[in-house]
Amino acid sequence: MDPWNDTSPKNFFEIEKFCDVELTSSEHVDTRPSRIARDNEDAAKVSQWLSEHNPFSKIDVIMSIDSGIVGGNEVNCHLSEEIGRDDFKNDEEKFEIQTEEQSSDTCFY
Repeated sequence: MDPWNDTSPKNFFEIEKFCDVELTSSEHVDTRPSRIARDNEDAAKVSQWLSEHNPFSKIDVIMSIDSGIVGGNEVNCHLSEEIGRDDFKNDEEKFEIQTEEQSSDTCFY
């Protein structure tokens, strides 16, 4: 019996219970100790390789990883949050929320 194709899962469960067998596992293969140990070993190998073969060269400028284009002094991406907040505060004064009383009588359907 295949529980994925069975149209009555309750019957399948009861048959398993009656026969005292479990045909499915509640344990996912990635959570087994052998898989966890292997993953840890693989992660250590990758970490060791990256420490010996650094993919990033040491440079003193901001450079796009994708294109290799070097940014000048005008690049300020490290200040993006602060700049965004300042812009929002400046623009906030320019916008006025229109209330229901101020809305026009023109309706679009």
